[in-house]
Amino acid sequence: MLEDLPGFAAGLSPAPAASAPLDPAPDDLLQALGMDPVSLDALQARTGLDTARLQVRLMALELEGQVARLPGGLLQRLVRG
Repeated sequence: MLEDLPGFAAGLSPAPAASAPLDPAPDDLLQALGMDPVSLDALQARTGLDTARLQVRLMALELEGQVARLPGGLLQRLVRG
């Protein structure tokens, strides 16, 4: 039963998980990218995001045509004209 699971009590909802840092807004991540090619490690240091969360945000920006992956594992912000 639910009562047997950690974080549940009879008739109560689960205990809230520790809050994770919020994802940066797309504009904040683009600003952290800057205009020069940057490595994933450098971008992690600039944003403080873990690898998984950062990769998800970068993939979304790639699909939107705002970021490109370059040879050597570098990332670059694309300028829209």
